[in-house]
Amino acid sequence: MEQEKEPPPIKIVFLYGSFSAGKTSLLTRYISDEFSNKLPTIGMEFVSKLMTIDGKRVKVLFWESGVVEREFESSALTSYYRNAHGVIGVYDLTNKSSFECLDNCFKTAIPRLMKNTKFLLLGAKKDLEEDRQVPTDVGQKFADKIGARFFEVSAKENESVKEALDTLVADMTASPWNLGESQPKKESGCSIM
Repeated sequence: MEQEKEPPPIKIVFLYGSFSAGKTSLLTRYISDEFSNKLPTIGMEFVSKLMTIDGKRVKVLFWESGVVEREFESSALTSYYRNAHGVIGVYDLTNKSSFECLDNCFKTAIPRLMKNTKFLLLGAKKDLEEDRQVPTDVGQKFADKIGARFFEVSAKENESVKEALDTLVADMTASPWNLGESQPKKESGCSIM
């Protein structure tokens, strides 16, 4: 009897989110359906999830970085997000500076990504509405600018986390590339900014 082959991996990178933006909590909520309020990530973390999207079995690899903006252009980080099928930017909607940092990070990353990479922008900590500093329409405008799907989410209240990440995975499985193969990069200098 032939053993079932493991599905090709889909690599998703949490491109950027300032310390305490909520990346780890969002990832824990999605993978384990638990809320975690642990300390910010130092270095990089990796988790995977086997799932079925639109009848396709996929293995999703999530890479999370505790990188600060000034370190974002390092060669080590460039190789980290270079072959990503999906990229997620996370900001804390109660912290305007965490949102403002995303623009430079996406400008740096986009020319180095594969041409069919999908983007997701998440405004985290929606449960703290009374402390909001980034209006929904500002987040949506930036998402439109970079060609990203946009959701405001709360890992604590389990609001829209699964929907947002499932949408990104579905977008990636519907892409015209053959998952598991390396894809050509975008042309040098190409940017949607």
